[in-house]
Amino acid sequence: MSTAPLAAPDLGLPKPLAKMRKVGTAELRETIGSVLGSLQEGLVVVNRTQPRAVLLPIDVFMRLVAEKNSSPALDFLTETYRQMAAASTAPAAQAAADAAFAAGPEVFAARPLQ
Repeated sequence: MSTAPLAAPDLGLPKPLAKMRKVGTAELRETIGSVLGSLQEGLVVVNRTQPRAVLLPIDVFMRLVAEKNSSPALDFLTETYRQMAAASTAPAAQAAADAAFAAGPEVFAARPLQ
């Protein structure tokens, strides 16, 4: 299998892909077993000098998926929501909600609007 990198400017690849090993689709068809067996980093699959796909080791793919699904801001908001939801179902919060729904118009008429 040829492991000589194709010229990145000719392909117009982004920097992360430009550094990866390239293999043509015809060559990949003939040598898929050995390619998968020796896959240590990503591999750009090209067809007529055009990038068509990237093969990644499964551990790299799983790490990327985990990073994509993880966001400190989203994690913070999720935890804040969970705490608020738990507080709203606490017995005191339930009693206050029940009292508000059970209150008649006289209770609300006695209090001025703020």
